Amino acid sequence: MLLIGMLCTFLVSATAEFCYTDVEAACSSSPTAVDGRLLKNCNARYGSFEGLYRQLSDSAWGKAIDIIKFITKRGGRMNFNQLPHLKKNAKDSRVLELNELNSLAKALDTEKQLAEEALRLHAQTQNHPKQDASVAHYLEEKFMESQAETIRKLAGHTNDLKSLLADRDSSLSVYLFDEYLKKQL
Repeated sequence: MLLIGMLCTFLVSATAEFCYTDVEAACSSSPTAVDGRLLKNCNARYGSFEGLYRQLSDSAWGKAIDIIKFITKRGGRMNFNQLPHLKKNAKDSRVLELNELNSLAKALDTEKQLAEEALRLHAQTQNHPKQDASVAHYLEEKFMESQAETIRKLAGHTNDLKSLLADRDSSLSVYLFDEYLKKQL
């Protein structure tokens, strides 16, 4: 019994070294920053956020392959050297380390840009002299419906996390939201 108690104490103290130490240092009378950041180890980098983004990435990859197959089936060719038509801010050229809420907002913005591009392509097919209804139907059914669902889901996650972070203990909020995502995935 004593061995189990000592083992539990050791495990608690070993796991509490990282974030707790950072919080303790940040809340002291003279906060010390490590690499310019006060709470370096307080993040959900290995949590369910990664699973959410992996799911979104896998879905986008599958959609891209389906679109390429559709285009080549219709006799078209893919030009992989063509630059994307997506709008890019000057800030987007830098690599940033984002917190969880900013990361969700960035993912939401990216999905909205993809949806806008799909709408642009859809409008082109309808205004084309040959009015290719097959392409318009494909975009509506195979891409735009699932894109709208992805945007709705990310917008909901962003709003939920923003509401949770309004409380005093944001680390607990991120943990609870991470647990929620784990059940959703």
